[in-house]
Amino acid sequence: MGRRFRLSHSSYRLALVCFGILVGWAAFPKGAQVPAGPGTSQGFLRQPAGFPQLVSIEPWAEAEGAICEWAPASASSELRAALRQGQAARPTLREGDDEGGRRPEDADREPVRVIRHTYPTYSAVAVDTNSNEAYLQDENLFGYKVFNRMDHTPPTASFTEPKRMVGGIETKLEFNCALYVDPKTGDVYSVNNDTVDAMVVFPRDAKGNVRPKRELRTPHGTFGIAVDEENQELFLTVQHDSAVVVYRKTAEGKEAPLRLLQGKRTLLADPHGIAVDTKNNWVFVSNHGSVYTAGGERGSLPANWPMGRDTAEIPGSGRFLPPSITTYPL
Repeated sequence: MGRRFRLSHSSYRLALVCFGILVGWAAFPKGAQVPAGPGTSQGFLRQPAGFPQLVSIEPWAEAEGAICEWAPASASSELRAALRQGQAARPTLREGDDEGGRRPEDADREPVRVIRHTYPTYSAVAVDTNSNEAYLQDENLFGYKVFNRMDHTPPTASFTEPKRMVGGIETKLEFNCALYVDPKTGDVYSVNNDTVDAMVVFPRDAKGNVRPKRELRTPHGTFGIAVDEENQELFLTVQHDSAVVVYRKTAEGKEAPLRLLQGKRTLLADPHGIAVDTKNNWVFVSNHGSVYTAGGERGSLPANWPMGRDTAEIPGSGRFLPPSITTYPL
């Protein structure tokens, strides 16, 4: 139910660095004393065994003499002359040019050559039992592909051609990571995780670069989806802010969630997959394990909107927990 982080994305690299800093910060309890250096009387509080702790601080040795040699006075005049020569060599700027002599329209020209990655990366699967079709979420090419449920790629073939595909700028599918197919209508619900904060819905027979029939604004980092058909409710996990939001199944636009599950007592920690058991009234959530504590005032946040890491995280509260499955009443 989880997925690998795309380490090539700056957002995830930054997240890992931030969590490392937060975990290190969390090693210092409130009021802990940090040693000023060897030979001082100021000490620091030890943490219990098994927790990160500061053992010692060693200052840099004092360097003898000047750190850098000052350049002779003649170097300054030589540098100024070189700079003037470089400026004189620049092309004369026309009106509308930038400092490099490029015109604004140059930024919108077609590339000379293109190398394109054309293979899909399937991140989720859903089945429509009415049409006997399988839907595969393609997170690499920003779309989904539809196959016959019983399709089989023969050993001599490179791949099986899909019956139809949905993707393109009009679809608002980007880093789409979770799928749900309505068992009655065949509507396809697709969740975006990164650059487009929206869940989009398409009709069963959608094909190509088409606009969704319905769109719902979602918290940043939404990942998993599950639906309670009996109560017509939609459950979404929010990865970065460790939360679950519950909407009306037919919610759209900027409609607020009905309920929010978030906070230290929930044990939610980077939640990804989610499933509902309507027979026994349970919700199951899979967690990667990284988490921080949110605090502060809700301010202008919409009702039942998760408190986010950009405004409400408590410094030093970052932790790495073991992967887990947490269970809640429906």
